[in-house]
Amino acid sequence: MNSSLMPRELKEIHDSLWQEVAWLHLKWSIVMQLYGTAENVALLNRSAPRFFAIGQMTWLQDVYLSFCRLTDPPRSAGKDNLCFERYVELIDPATHPNLRQTVTNLVVHLQTYCRFARDHRNRRIAHLDLSTKLGRHPQPVAQVTKAEIEGGFDRIRNLINTIEVAYGLNSTLFGFDEEGDGTDVVQLLRDAEAWQAAEEARERAALESVHTERPKD
Repeated sequence: MNSSLMPRELKEIHDSLWQEVAWLHLKWSIVMQLYGTAENVALLNRSAPRFFAIGQMTWLQDVYLSFCRLTDPPRSAGKDNLCFERYVELIDPATHPNLRQTVTNLVVHLQTYCRFARDHRNRRIAHLDLSTKLGRHPQPVAQVTKAEIEGGFDRIRNLINTIEVAYGLNSTLFGFDEEGDGTDVVQLLRDAEAWQAAEEARERAALESVHTERPKD
């Protein structure tokens, strides 16, 4: 296949989904830049623990919501959604049956995999499930690991790149940047901590100098 043969509506949907996925990768990169190491977390906790704890919770909730939105059905509450199932609707089964089946399988697998995010959305984020909040639900909301989240990203990239390769487009690595705004925040906090330590050392030295001065006869 060739990109010039990609139907206009499919290209429009693909471009919009690509932007959502790229933006989601950027946000996750910043999360990892800030919270990805025990050393960074310790620094953030020394600097402004409540601020960065709330920030981490908010970033993670946004990632869960993004996973849910991308794996939502094409229509809900009588309105159309931008989601991965749109690919299935727009790939012509008469001309590209194998691609359509492959994409269908990838979408279904991704939807199944992202149930962890949907559970958090339905019971903790978009709604406050009463039995969950009171600790009475027979199945408590599961803790989500970094590996599970990155597994979702792997599957999203695979789906996007399957479409791109099929239509002769260059596949996208997306990836997670090691440098960026989160790294800059961490470095500024380190610099501030070092400056504060130097100031405290100077103050101690000045006090010790005063205490050790011998009085004149």
